[in-house]
Amino acid sequence: MKESKENIVSIYEICPKVFESVLKFCYSGEITLDDVDVAHEFLRVADMMEMSEMTAKIGIELLRELNYTTLFQIWNIAGMIYKYAV
Repeated sequence: MKESKENIVSIYEICPKVFESVLKFCYSGEITLDDVDVAHEFLRVADMMEMSEMTAKIGIELLRELNYTTLFQIWNIAGMIYKYAV
């Protein structure tokens, strides 16, 4: 593989803000969702990198954010997660 020869790994399709949060999670085990809308992107990246612990923590954060104004956003995110799991 190219990565093993050059010692460089290229990761595409991840915005810098999400990638920075993923790195912080790798070192601290903590993740903070500033916005429910970003949760889908976090979950997509966690799935892509097979980070089940991160997925679980995002789920906990979404539960904390659940209220009558975020209900439908979180419902849509849950539907997207279900698509990945099936």
